[in-house]
Amino acid sequence: MVRWYVVLALIAFSLSCVFLVSAEEEGGLVNVISDQLKVTEKQAQGGATALLDFAKTNMSSDDFDKVTKDVPELLNLVSAKTEAGDAKPKQDMATNLLTKANSANNLYQSFKGLGMKPDMVKQFTPVVLSYAKEKGSETTLNILQKALTIK
Repeated sequence: MVRWYVVLALIAFSLSCVFLVSAEEEGGLVNVISDQLKVTEKQAQGGATALLDFAKTNMSSDDFDKVTKDVPELLNLVSAKTEAGDAKPKQDMATNLLTKANSANNLYQSFKGLGMKPDMVKQFTPVVLSYAKEKGSETTLNILQKALTIK
């Protein structure tokens, strides 16, 4: 009789550990941002989404695929998912600069809309990069660093 209680207790403990790990993985980046920057969960999620959407506009579809395969959680935070064959049209330099300026402006406006100052982008960026490095690879870090450069 006592053996069954021990077995059931071990099973229950094992299942609770699985659920705890899943919950941590599910909200990983959002929780890290919220804890480190002392922002709400909504601000952390919205800010991360805005930052990753901005990064997506500054990288190729192939690079986006590499990043999201290396750190799958990031795909859940990106508003618009890349579809197969979704290549950026070729643009002249002036159009490309204007597009990047509009993307940066949208990024700052997103932060303002979440009740944060636009300069919070500078605080979110290293947290996202550190998380990507920890969960992904050096290649992912390099791609994101380049894509998150605001000129």
